[in-house]
Amino acid sequence: MKEIQLHYNCAGEYIIMSLIEHFIADHYVSVIIASLVFVLLRKYLQTKKSPPGPWSLPWIGHLFLLNKGDTRNTFRELRAQYGDLVSLSLGSLSILVVSGLDMLHEVFVKHGKYFDKRPQMFTTVKVGQGKAVVNASGHVWREHRTFLVSNMKEIGISHINFEANVLEELQPFLQLLASTEGKDFDPRLCLQTATSNIICSISFGKRFDYEDPDFKDILEIVESNMKLVGATAIVNYFPFLEFLPGDMFKCKQCLNNVDKVQRILQTWIDRHKLTLEPSKPRDIIDLYMLDMQQKVQANLNTSMSEDQLLKLIGDLFVGGTETTATTLRWTLVFLVHHPEVQERIYSEIMTTLNGRTQLSVLDQRQMPFTSAVTMESQRLGDIAPFSLPHSNTEPVRIGSYVIPAGTLVIPNVNSVHLDPELWANPSEFRPDRFLSDDGSLVKNSALMPFFIGQRVCPGQSLAKLELFHFITSIVQHFHILPSLMEGLPQLHGHLGLTYIPLPHTLRFVARCQSEINPS
Repeated sequence: MKEIQLHYNCAGEYIIMSLIEHFIADHYVSVIIASLVFVLLRKYLQTKKSPPGPWSLPWIGHLFLLNKGDTRNTFRELRAQYGDLVSLSLGSLSILVVSGLDMLHEVFVKHGKYFDKRPQMFTTVKVGQGKAVVNASGHVWREHRTFLVSNMKEIGISHINFEANVLEELQPFLQLLASTEGKDFDPRLCLQTATSNIICSISFGKRFDYEDPDFKDILEIVESNMKLVGATAIVNYFPFLEFLPGDMFKCKQCLNNVDKVQRILQTWIDRHKLTLEPSKPRDIIDLYMLDMQQKVQANLNTSMSEDQLLKLIGDLFVGGTETTATTLRWTLVFLVHHPEVQERIYSEIMTTLNGRTQLSVLDQRQMPFTSAVTMESQRLGDIAPFSLPHSNTEPVRIGSYVIPAGTLVIPNVNSVHLDPELWANPSEFRPDRFLSDDGSLVKNSALMPFFIGQRVCPGQSLAKLELFHFITSIVQHFHILPSLMEGLPQLHGHLGLTYIPLPHTLRFVARCQSEINPS
């Protein structure tokens, strides 16, 4: 069969070349036409083994298709027409959209070692500088991911020591909610501030006052860049746009913000260098500098440096703040729509406390409904519907298709989280879908809020701990009620870098004031 196909290919090329030779003597235009046909035929023969996809326009590819509204709906339509692997293009960049539970596992788990790279584009190379964890690939990524995962236990992220830091941050957070006195209040900023402060305790060994000028500056800059990176996205696919006069696509502003954040972080690193005690590491910065010193002294091949440390702390801020805070925002939206769910959580909290005043992460095992609410909020909130883009440095065969090297691969996680074949009535908020008939928790591989495979989120243990304590603490101390002025918040959101709720306010009415300010 291969011989027949090869003969067909060769015959096709021979025919075209014969036509070219014939037309050269007759007319120059005919030569151009024949050459164009030859190029198109060659392209057709070369791409026959790629996954299917819609026809594209010259130069811009499928820009018209990806710029017409909610990308989740576009990908849903493409999947229905072409299947779980869909080929697209933007500019000169080939794109592969991977959908469906089985295909996501096929690509990112079974063949994960081939798709663990980040694509080389403006966001990863210039904004992320190809460093640390989120935007790095190869040895740099592996070394820093290993450092982060292995050292988390050293500062107690998965144990009781770190839990004390989370609980410490909860007190000013709960007091801030109490200070609203049940009036309309937008919890977005205070959730971002609290989760950012937890990252500070990991990175710098201290929490900041909410009014600290450096702390406020870095939060404002990070939030600004989250918006600006969305504006610069088009430059990822059409790099020449970065060099147009002015700053039409906010590239310069975005990079200036990166510099500002790094200058602030550098001052904190410099302070640590003056007070570092090798026998008493306090936080990520201390642990990193000690690890780096040991590798340099041993003449080991290491990518660790102060520049890498700057990006690592930046990765922690962006990855550990925005995602957790947004998940909590969606959870509050779902809970205000379902007061009966709030009361079931509260009942489970009171039963588990059994006279105590504060839950421990160890109590989570006895609270299946609360865990189910968290999981359902992650599924329906679906804050990262396409995770982060991946790439491959060599051709990879998936089934009968060959994925060319350098393809930008998009994991369509949304296709799993809202798949009606995996979830009954997927657009409904139903925590009980994660519970068995006897009320015990049922885990489902179709839930992947931290992604899967080689690039699974290294901070998921921290995120789970934060979600547990914030959700239970809010429900333990407050009734979450709709705004008197606006009513219930909308259940659809805005898709940018993440999928966020639309602006809204809620009311936090204290259940018992004395519980919010423990002595």
